[in-house]
Amino acid sequence: MRKTWPFFVLALSLCAATKSPQQLFDEARAAYGRKDFVAYASVMKELHELRPSHPTVTFNYAGSLALTGRGDEAIAELHKLASMQLALDLSDTDLDSIRNRDDFRDIEKTMQATRTRKISNSAVAFRIPEKGLATEAITYDPKSRSFFVSAARKRKILRIDANGTIRDFITKNLWGVNGLGVDAKRRLLWASSMPYDRVEGFDKDHPGNGAVVAFDIDSGNEVARYDAPADLALDDLTVAPDGTVYVSNAKGSVLRVKDDALASFASGMRSAQGSAFGNGKLYVADYGGAIWAVDPRTGDAARLQLPDDFAPTGIDGLEIAGNTLFAIQNGVNPNRVVRLELDGMKVKSWKIVEMNNPLMDEPTIGVIAKGSLYWIANSQGGTIAEGKKAPEEHLILKMVLRPES
Repeated sequence: MRKTWPFFVLALSLCAATKSPQQLFDEARAAYGRKDFVAYASVMKELHELRPSHPTVTFNYAGSLALTGRGDEAIAELHKLASMQLALDLSDTDLDSIRNRDDFRDIEKTMQATRTRKISNSAVAFRIPEKGLATEAITYDPKSRSFFVSAARKRKILRIDANGTIRDFITKNLWGVNGLGVDAKRRLLWASSMPYDRVEGFDKDHPGNGAVVAFDIDSGNEVARYDAPADLALDDLTVAPDGTVYVSNAKGSVLRVKDDALASFASGMRSAQGSAFGNGKLYVADYGGAIWAVDPRTGDAARLQLPDDFAPTGIDGLEIAGNTLFAIQNGVNPNRVVRLELDGMKVKSWKIVEMNNPLMDEPTIGVIAKGSLYWIANSQGGTIAEGKKAPEEHLILKMVLRPES
């Protein structure tokens, strides 16, 4: 069994069930700990029925089947993971009983091919030479033809002008900036700002407040600030065409700035992350494994129907162009950018458009501008948090958008 139970729990969204995911997790861990693998498999089956497309759940369910002599069923579950084009570590000892099977070796080969197969349609758009920034979000102003990039660790926002010149733009009164959005009509640059341990100057005993802040996009002057309750985790941010600002709360909801107030708007998610407004809806990525469509009039949220072979976990960035969603996934292995074709409330097809690019390491947020998708390719947040040596520069990749053939 994987030693990743904390992630396992965080990734499970709350569902209407006789037992909560937390209760099932506790039961599974207890059964595994006492080596009651029959009971462990039974509980894992319940979890799997709740989240059949979640890679961690499916993997642990496969391990429970292998531990209880149900090798064919375990292989079938691993085949599902291979079809999702994921590369998992199959060295887990729970799988030892099926390790020498030819079909297991075929799965190993498939996952190894996924681990090394390069898919790339991008080019480097910008190189940011300052290291250790922990770049998180990017947005674009069509009037000035400028991009804005958040440096979460350094508590500032960079501006890349129409000539490609990079300079500091906002450097005061910010914590880590996780989301950015432009209201071009009203000349506002919006940012969500949060204190957390990756941010310079953070003091866990006096953490400060998160806030949603509006700046004059031309001068950089602050024009509005909305403090957030201390128990929220402000994440990505989207500005709708009417000027309404939507802010993801990584603890499971969406907030809205409207009528000069920041208030709760949509709930029921596990970990709201990237968002995008299109087709009259707000699409929100749930890092735990879903994409939601939120009605901007009521706040009602419904899950998109997804293909069985698509793993929706670990989506950080979400952008939209017409009926196409682009999902930036840094919570799967390999990290990737995926194109999702919408048909109403259904994703009818999906395709990987970027994977195993050596320039891409923990990609985060993107923006669609000038007929292309731009995204933060190597945010370095995890590298910095783990104390590893960071690359010398931050990269923004660019992919020209073309109609799906």
